[in-house]
Amino acid sequence: MAEVTSKPEGLTGARVDESDPLIALGGALRAPAAPVESENIAIVRRAFEAFERRDLDALAELTDPHVELFAPTAVLANEGRCYRGHGGLARYLLDVERTWASLQVIPQKFRETGNHVVCLGHVAAKARDGLEVDSPTAWVWELCAGKLRWGCVYADPGETFMGLSLAGDLETPVAGAFAAAASQPARVA
Repeated sequence: MAEVTSKPEGLTGARVDESDPLIALGGALRAPAAPVESENIAIVRRAFEAFERRDLDALAELTDPHVELFAPTAVLANEGRCYRGHGGLARYLLDVERTWASLQVIPQKFRETGNHVVCLGHVAAKARDGLEVDSPTAWVWELCAGKLRWGCVYADPGETFMGLSLAGDLETPVAGAFAAAASQPARVA
């Protein structure tokens, strides 16, 4: 333990362990810096923000021209087919507008694994026909050259999904998670 000569008020004579998560610097206790978010997670966050605004131009800027999106809305409005390319994104936004009176996505936890970003969160929606959805949801995005290339929405992903959990701060190992998730089709809640 190293003794600090300049101590914050109230710590007179106290010894401070500089290897402790709270470090004495210049006489003030400071918490360690928060981890820096990866560029891929930042891109996925911007895509969620653009979707919330229903901003096709921003989504097109963030996605590969040949992007593929698998979303539960497709089951209700696009014969279950994925949305392909920027034209598919435009169709998706139109289908969202036609199908849902309200649709709010709330991303909460992110994890990057290789060129994929996994996100757990929540969806609250009300369809124009009265169907209400209030469900935990998972999103998996593949990125290539800084663009979203592939995305899949998993309605009702369970308690843990690909190493993430919404229950407290519990996180489980990711090993084998992509293989397990790839075998799960997107479901409508």
